[in-house]
Amino acid sequence: MIELPNECLSEIFKSFGNNNNKNYRFLFSCLLVNRQWCRNVIPVLWSRSLSCIDDRRLMRIYLLSLNAEEKAPLIPLNISLPDGPKPLFEYSFYTISINYHYLEKGIMKWLCLEGHEPHSLYRIKYKNEIEAVIYSLIKMLLRTSEKIKEWFFDNFKMDIINGGDIEFNSKIVKLLFNYKNTTITLLDFSYIKLSSEEVRALTDILCKNTRLVSLRLSDCNLGT
Repeated sequence: MIELPNECLSEIFKSFGNNNNKNYRFLFSCLLVNRQWCRNVIPVLWSRSLSCIDDRRLMRIYLLSLNAEEKAPLIPLNISLPDGPKPLFEYSFYTISINYHYLEKGIMKWLCLEGHEPHSLYRIKYKNEIEAVIYSLIKMLLRTSEKIKEWFFDNFKMDIINGGDIEFNSKIVKLLFNYKNTTITLLDFSYIKLSSEEVRALTDILCKNTRLVSLRLSDCNLGT
């Protein structure tokens, strides 16, 4: 039997790498064929895994990837982190897209399943816990992945309506300013407030990044 080269397998699996849940189930089953298939499926399966972050198992894997510094802000909030060995692969290495909206949804569901009761005003009641986990997870993703291509900060309007902290939104965006790689091709900001200093930092990023093809600023306050 002639084995297909990795380049061919990679392209085949990429054709299934969209947000379709059926495709994700298919790719997951491909992991079990053999080691070669596994090595080629993992990068595709985990490149946009945040779109399925409301799966409790995915959230557990990401939380197990936090280092001591990233766990520290969660301890005073009595957030019970999963215990166990680190995952076999550094799955977050393959992440190419960060989406605040998906992260928030996944974290709220995970906190609920871990013992916090469902609540109609959940985002307000557990605001500190949700924001702390979001911040730690984004720091981890930026630390471990060198291939981030897309940043979506498009869920802030609802945060502001529900009593969200605009300063926290700015804090998250500052993580982008410290991200040294120039692999980003898409930036999407909505309902955020940036100081003049932060606008200059964003301008510096845009000047240095020659790969950016899409920039969207919607209802943003860009300093003075």
